[in-house]
Amino acid sequence: MNESTFFASEEEAKNLLKKFNLLKSSDFLKKPISERFVEICRNNNFIDAYFNALRNYDYHLLLFDDSFFQFEFLEKGTKLQLRYSYYQNPFVLPPSSYLGSMQGDEYLYDYDQVFADAHKKDFFLYVRYDYSEKEYTEGVHSVSHFHIGSGDSIRITSYISITPLLFVIFVIKNIYPKQWHSLMKDGDFLDRYKKLKVQCEKIEKRFFKELDKYELYLA
Repeated sequence: MNESTFFASEEEAKNLLKKFNLLKSSDFLKKPISERFVEICRNNNFIDAYFNALRNYDYHLLLFDDSFFQFEFLEKGTKLQLRYSYYQNPFVLPPSSYLGSMQGDEYLYDYDQVFADAHKKDFFLYVRYDYSEKEYTEGVHSVSHFHIGSGDSIRITSYISITPLLFVIFVIKNIYPKQWHSLMKDGDFLDRYKKLKVQCEKIEKRFFKELDKYELYLA
């Protein structure tokens, strides 16, 4: 995947969420993820990572329920790295109409107070897609894979390179069933949806070798 394909898909994902009233903010779509956020993530504390990202605008697409997406495209020398993340809001919060009125630095205290008073959900999800040529090891660490849940122990291999749009659709289908039913009734979306997977690039043979073929993987 090249950079122009990545950004075009990211923009299409934004437009899809906006069309179906799932998007709360895309104000920070082009903002790089901060080193501070990366540092916090190393502690593997989902609540800290979620709260700091929300408070410091370390997200790219903020959803109606204050869950959010991050998308990263990195080229390190000749090695490509992609990382897409979905952080589900782990708190039971007031209606989004109330939270939606609190944006900007002048409201940070009120926003903090809302989260301080909120109850943590019994269950919440973290979904991440990684593509890392640098970390590929045949039969051990696939170049293209999903992580579901916090931690890196579960790695589900994908035989295609996932786009930001396809990642967003994957999340909507599996986490927002009510909204997904609305998408399924939209003819324009269905026409686009049917073409998305076949348009994705297959993983190059040098990054999908013999031992990789024996495991269960997404194709």
